[in-house]
Amino acid sequence: MKKIIALMLTAVFLLIAPIAIQAQVSNQVFIDTKGHWAESEIDLAYNQGLMQGMGVDQYGSRLFSPEAYANRFQLAVVMDRVFDLDYGNIRFIKEPSVTDYYYDVEDGEWYSQALLLGAVNHILLPVDAFKGSQSVSRIELATTVYRAFNAKGISVPMIMLMPIYDDTGDLSQEESNAMVFVSNTGLMKGNEKLFRPYDPIKRGELAKVLNGCVDLMKYNPAQTSPDMDIRVEAKTIEKSLELIDIDMHIPVFSGLPNEEVQKQLNQFFEQEALDRQEVMMAEAQSMSEYILTEPYHTYALVSRYYKYGVYQDILSFYVDYYSYTGGAHGLTERKAYNFNINTGEEISLSEFFLEDYDYKDMINKTIQEVIDQNPDQYFPAEYGFQGISEDQGFYLENNSLVIFFQQYEVAPYAAGIRGFAVPYRK
Repeated sequence: MKKIIALMLTAVFLLIAPIAIQAQVSNQVFIDTKGHWAESEIDLAYNQGLMQGMGVDQYGSRLFSPEAYANRFQLAVVMDRVFDLDYGNIRFIKEPSVTDYYYDVEDGEWYSQALLLGAVNHILLPVDAFKGSQSVSRIELATTVYRAFNAKGISVPMIMLMPIYDDTGDLSQEESNAMVFVSNTGLMKGNEKLFRPYDPIKRGELAKVLNGCVDLMKYNPAQTSPDMDIRVEAKTIEKSLELIDIDMHIPVFSGLPNEEVQKQLNQFFEQEALDRQEVMMAEAQSMSEYILTEPYHTYALVSRYYKYGVYQDILSFYVDYYSYTGGAHGLTERKAYNFNINTGEEISLSEFFLEDYDYKDMINKTIQEVIDQNPDQYFPAEYGFQGISEDQGFYLENNSLVIFFQQYEVAPYAAGIRGFAVPYRK
């Protein structure tokens, strides 16, 4: 009888054992992370909503693919989730699109909004092509994280030690700063005196870095400034004359703390636009004989402003003036405005820096680093970038000072107006 009972118990155990084992597996979020060195980091990243899975296997079990390489689309999305990106201090007149920044992406995709926010915040630098399927290197991740902390205005106190790695000698200045930041904060470390900057980052490693970013922000919250209710409306001038078509949007601001300054600035912006209109109409008149000959064409003057922002006490924005005088295409000139909203005084570039600081050298090096990453998009050195000028155009945007160059100044016409973000920390 005891043997019969023992056999029955064994049979029952064999029947229920697979069910118990299956139940244990189903409690795992991902079937391919059990026993992986980053298992707990992956679970934490998933539970915090930072990362998701990569589909299911043939049995319907969820996969994370911890050893797969992360690509740039994934990087854009997780940066948005970790840093809760928004438009910051920028106020857009026209809703921006991700295709405004990159030509090889589309709107309405799973990555589109995150990629747009990354570009707006200068975390993902717009370089025409995003190449979203390309894998992310360790130094690219480090640099993106470094930019994100700067974009959010998060200052992390740490002991500034220069890590000694044998393979970081050819990094740019920004990459070196990023490497120091992630190493000193513990977000990313090297081993055996190697940082391995150009190795592709795996999804398991990425989960660990993201969790570290969340912890750093928890103890070092961003410093926010009060948001002023400053608005802008367009005063339009539309004329269709024999020699010239005019379509101008002149910004009219309201909500500034000083009404007299507000009136003064609005008059200034309108006069700027009217002066341009007068010059253009005079030029058209002087060329009337040419304009009225076959093939008949008129001149055109168009102005638009798309975004503005108030940073502490500075109103910063730009207007794009498009003019057409014949030929294959017209030209766009960007004019930036940076004014103290309390005094009405225009702020020069040099006023953002200490008196004895060689800010031009710092900015020139920052710009050259960006150009060196994609030299084919710019004119060769002797024809292109030679350094910033005394009256260099700039505006402020999301914790960065943006230096810009007009069409043909540093790059071909098709490249448009080129802008280079210099973080406030510099």
